Amino acid sequence: MKNKVRDFILLEDNELNEIFETVNEAEVFFHPKKAVAGRLNYKDLLNDKDKYVIFDRNIISYLIEYTKNGILRDDYSMIIIALIMLFCSINNFQISVGFSLQEYSDTQTDKRKIEDELNRFLTITDNYPSMIWKNVLYSENKQIPKLLKVDNYNRNMDFINKGEHQLMHECEMLALVRIYKSDKSKKEKIIEFIEWNYANTLICQYTIVYAILLLGEDKEVRAPKNVNSKDFDKVINGCNNQAWDLTYLSTWSTLYWNEDKTNSIHFFVTNDNLLKHIFNITHAGINIVNELFSKKDSMEINAKMEYLKNNRIRPNIEKDTLEKLLNEEKEKLKLLI
Repeated sequence: MKNKVRDFILLEDNELNEIFETVNEAEVFFHPKKAVAGRLNYKDLLNDKDKYVIFDRNIISYLIEYTKNGILRDDYSMIIIALIMLFCSINNFQISVGFSLQEYSDTQTDKRKIEDELNRFLTITDNYPSMIWKNVLYSENKQIPKLLKVDNYNRNMDFINKGEHQLMHECEMLALVRIYKSDKSKKEKIIEFIEWNYANTLICQYTIVYAILLLGEDKEVRAPKNVNSKDFDKVINGCNNQAWDLTYLSTWSTLYWNEDKTNSIHFFVTNDNLLKHIFNITHAGINIVNELFSKKDSMEINAKMEYLKNNRIRPNIEKDTLEKLLNEEKEKLKLLI
């Protein structure tokens, strides 16, 4: 076991409240009950439950770049990273980077690079005391000591093999892009996607909301990257990238849904505007179909969703089935490129 730096945090006067308010203003910690719209109630943190936070890929990338170079390209990014790390430390949050490493492995064939990133993250948590992050927030100088030596933690973990959630969302995004690129009306597109979704994969509330926002032409939502490219690989990579965003949210939901009966709480940390928007709309308690479609179209869409929900036969989502579906959707999409 590595020797962890002894940590302490000196907070003066009203600094704890200031940090808490700054976290809420940044809107980076999310939970459907305890951090709605990225705003925490501090009373929800005053309990004996084990608290976990899942970092998205961008947060980890910035953290690693910050500790490699001692600086980031702008003050805002350094403040956000320092704020997140300090708040986790103050509240004894246990940080999970497994999803982030799985996403990283999607672009890396060299397992050693993935292991190096895990070792780098663990070395950061063991060797960067809280006062470093506090000093970033409370001083003009945002530079931090560079991480010069990465310890080897010998964690034998497999981040390369994709799970069913990721494969499922890749299939969904390929189908969604195929439908998005068609000449059909907004109403016809969303009904076609919902029918496909109910027939082929598990129902993920975040996928449904993203599809409705995209096909309903919500101004804050963008299609997967390179959706209109003539390069098929770029289109696929864009679909995979969006699938990862949904994988974070859907996999996280399997952890938080039953927390009232467990001794743990799982938060999600992101500064991605699209992820925030999808999460916030999903848990806003509104019918987003009614907001984006005409009264006539929304009635038809809502009726179709209700019918499908009540008459649905749960599909087989074993890995082999999903991989076959993935290949089929790639071939269909390829015809449109």
